[in-house]
Amino acid sequence: MDGPVALELFGTLGLQLLIVTPLQKIHVIEPYVAAVGFDDNPTSMFSRLQTLTIEEYRARRAAHALAAVTSTQPAA
Repeated sequence: MDGPVALELFGTLGLQLLIVTPLQKIHVIEPYVAAVGFDDNPTSMFSRLQTLTIEEYRARRAAHALAAVTSTQPAA
């Protein structure tokens, strides 16, 4: 079964899922989720978990993309 088709079916059935996916593949599940959790371990000592609503995730993604574009443009 195709991922988006399965997610549509699960939503229709009212099922709640815990989906684990790499950040590069989040676009596949993004239309079907209400919240995302990110974990990282920057110091190799302690893991961190951050939970965001999908709206918060989209706002941070947009801000990050804007910062990346702004930082690559030469100063006027």
